[in-house]
Amino acid sequence: MKSKKFVILVTALCLVALVAVLPLAGCGAQPAAGRELKVGMITPTTGRAAEKGAPGGHAILDAIDYINKELGGAGGIPIKLLWRDSGYDAAKVVTIVKGLMDEGALFFTTMSSYEMTASLEIANRAEFP
Repeated sequence: MKSKKFVILVTALCLVALVAVLPLAGCGAQPAAGRELKVGMITPTTGRAAEKGAPGGHAILDAIDYINKELGGAGGIPIKLLWRDSGYDAAKVVTIVKGLMDEGALFFTTMSSYEMTASLEIANRAEFP
């Protein structure tokens, strides 16, 4: 039961953060046709921490779906979630972060401190939030 409450809390916090921050990410009042806000998410969907990463990832996916379908996106612009599985492997995290930057993600999030610690060097050097 505590796990379910945690997932709900994480989802609510992500929803609030996305709605508050994304319109400030250089988005004008009149969105261009076909424009989208790309957001990266790294979770351990497989591997040692999959029991926490998979439900958390699905919760964020539900939050993004709600923002897009019920709220019309962030500032009128739909959010595209770039969801990547780290397998709880630090080497994969670095590769994923580089890929998210190449794909034009505005920022990324992780589901564990292990993943964030692994991503700090490459993300900070590139000033990738």
